[in-house]
Amino acid sequence: MLEGVHFGSNPNGAAFLGIPYAAAPIGDLRWKPPQPAPNWSGTRKADNYGSPCPQLSAPWFPYIKGKEDCLYLNVWTTDTRPNARRPVLLYFHGGSNTQGYSQMTPLGPPLSQMGLMVVSANYRLGPFGFLAHQALTAESEHHSSGNYGLLDQLQALRWVRENIREFGGDPDRVTVMGQSAGAVDICLLMASLSAQGLFQGAILESGECQDTLNEDIRAPISYNFIDTTGEASGQRLARDVGVPSGVDSLRALRQVPANEILKAWKNDPGLHFDAIVDGWVIPKQPAQIFAEGKQMHIPTLVGSNADEATVFGHNDIKTVSDYKGHGSILEGRVPTLSCQLRRRRADPLGAAGE
Repeated sequence: MLEGVHFGSNPNGAAFLGIPYAAAPIGDLRWKPPQPAPNWSGTRKADNYGSPCPQLSAPWFPYIKGKEDCLYLNVWTTDTRPNARRPVLLYFHGGSNTQGYSQMTPLGPPLSQMGLMVVSANYRLGPFGFLAHQALTAESEHHSSGNYGLLDQLQALRWVRENIREFGGDPDRVTVMGQSAGAVDICLLMASLSAQGLFQGAILESGECQDTLNEDIRAPISYNFIDTTGEASGQRLARDVGVPSGVDSLRALRQVPANEILKAWKNDPGLHFDAIVDGWVIPKQPAQIFAEGKQMHIPTLVGSNADEATVFGHNDIKTVSDYKGHGSILEGRVPTLSCQLRRRRADPLGAAGE
């Protein structure tokens, strides 16, 4: 049983916060596909958000310290009858797959009052969610590593399919929505065989995946400014935290405290972690999958967030007068635009072009 909280003026408004949808990815479960959440007996309080996943701070939203026990989701509804059969909207937050948390979205209360069942979920980020490494690949039955954040999203979708009916939702009418990195991830899931049947519609805001190339787990790609591979990035992080290659390297990596991994990542600005083509979750380049028409064929809404880039603006503008002064300076400038054509070193789909 779960005991949630009421929200808003609607007496039926119910929020269930901090529901574990997978086991804590700690210890031997760090850098493994998510495992089912353990059962509990009696009634569990569901009145507070679960912890965000470990991440570095970012200037564009409030920082909340995270921990590895972070695989929690939230549910908002105004009709908890099991036969309500409300359409479900599952939201994945943005943040470049390096920052963010499930409480970032304000969509739950207002959209649930419009007749939807709204769900938001955390997923592993940065080196905890997207680290590939030769030892992890060797350990995997799928001969794959990385993309643990995407696997978390798939687990959240499976949780919805198996449990949302108990909250009054319809498991056969699930739309998944994402913003920025969340939208990119949903696009990647649309190209993944692992996601087949888990959602029936998609909303992508300020992000997509089918017009570029992704880093590969081990094959170098001289295109789109990709200068490394997934496994090479993992080995670089291992060196940064003082774990040499060897028989026990994986055990040693899993014993490194989370804050030391974050610190090493921060001190190596050339080290990036994101979704990769791993041959399993993402079987091949999404651009190729979409070009061949082999992605999910579901209703999809693509858009962008109004004024989204303003969060990356000048931090020295703090008052209205500062803003007006900045505007007058820009008005006095004549912008000079220039571009440089570069020959592609490798074309993603074999087509000629510059």
